[in-house]
Amino acid sequence: MAGTPPAKQRKTERDMALVIELQSKAADSSCPGSELLRLTLITARKLNREDFADWIQKELNGYRDINDVPKYRRVRGLAVVRSLYGQQWFPMVLSNLEKGVPDKLTTMWLPYPISEIENDAARGEDLILSYDEDVEAMLMRGLHGRGQPALKFTSSQLMGIVNAVRNIILEWALSLEQAGVVGEGLTFNQTEKSSVPSLSIETLINQVTNSQIQVRSPGAQQNFQIKGDDLEGIRALITDLLKAVPTLALSEQQKAELKSEADTIYAQCESPKPKPAILSASLSTILQLVQIANASGSLIDRIQQILRHFGFLS
Repeated sequence: MAGTPPAKQRKTERDMALVIELQSKAADSSCPGSELLRLTLITARKLNREDFADWIQKELNGYRDINDVPKYRRVRGLAVVRSLYGQQWFPMVLSNLEKGVPDKLTTMWLPYPISEIENDAARGEDLILSYDEDVEAMLMRGLHGRGQPALKFTSSQLMGIVNAVRNIILEWALSLEQAGVVGEGLTFNQTEKSSVPSLSIETLINQVTNSQIQVRSPGAQQNFQIKGDDLEGIRALITDLLKAVPTLALSEQQKAELKSEADTIYAQCESPKPKPAILSASLSTILQLVQIANASGSLIDRIQQILRHFGFLS
């Protein structure tokens, strides 16, 4: 009978030594992270490396204890807020908070299974994650209940976590080969098992802590002072907006909400220390309302220009 016998086919599939195959898959970005981790789990268990096996299980299933989450999963995002009338997110200003607080509010540990992180990264879209209930409640009080706060992460940051996992596995596989531990098929001989290097998972994690890609620093856009000229421009905008309210195609409830936001902005303009976070939330809500009302393009443009000027809108 022509063709390769089934027995030889099965042998050909395992011709590549296990550790060499591990290196190949770790270097192949098209290999799913979960598949790579399962192959690494086989290797770790056969070499009696329970520290690696424990890490792999947590990567596959997610970290139940936040204290176990490794440093490469600590990611700095962009604090954002959206109004109660739309889905668009705007950067949230944190300059009015105490020193050290903005850093805590823009950093999050991501404990999710690697498959979820990889799937989110593959979509190529920003990921919006809610704060825990206590932090969200605190931020909403600061926003006077006028917006919903969250943290935004880029797909590149998520892929940075996946790449960190790949790099850890690749470094371990290379160290195994260097020590003469490569395996045959899915097995290792006794000499190889006794030659496994003592390189720890903690050491490898420390080596990849710079793998993540961070979004722009909160200090760049989320920390600035509002000048007098800026306030005059905002006052002029709100004055013209209130004149246009009777002509807007909004319900009475929506018009009342718009006027309430305008009053909040006026109050902030008169304050000796106007709070950018409150201004951004109120302006964002007004923008959503005037868009709902199909207001004149010039009015929408003016609101958007102010939001862009302060970095609230890209």
